Formats: sequence, structure tokens, C-alpha cells
Amino acid sequence: MIVFIKFFYFLSDKQPRLAYLLGRILGLFLFSLGFRRKIVLKNLMIAFPNKELSWYKYTALNSLIV
Repeated sequence: MIVFIKFFYFLSDKQPRLAYLLGRILGLFLFSLGFRRKIVLKNLMIAFPNKELSWYKYTALNSLIV
């Protein structure tokens, strides 16, 4: 894990656009696998009780990949 973090740190220093792209891809991959998805959706439902389910999913996905 430490090697992975150091790689991203090095990459962000040398190639920030590539690091940003890889971070977005990693966020999308983890969201599609379900890591933290239930927790994020639950927290959004508590914070914004009057929104639709599609808004929750859209906001959760965008918060993880942006």
C-alpha cells in the first residue's frame, strides 16, 4: 500500500493530469464494486431528506470521482 501511495505522490508531482485521470478511474472502479457506496448514500439521505434516489446516486458517484 505504501508503494502505491508513493507512486501516486511521484506521479502527481511529475504528471498531474495523468494522476488525476488515474484517481478518477480508481474512484469509479471502487464505487462500482460497492466500497463505501451504502455509507455515502445513507449519509446523503440523512443530510438531504427531500431529494430523489437518482440525485443521491449521481451525487455519490460525483463525490468519489471528482
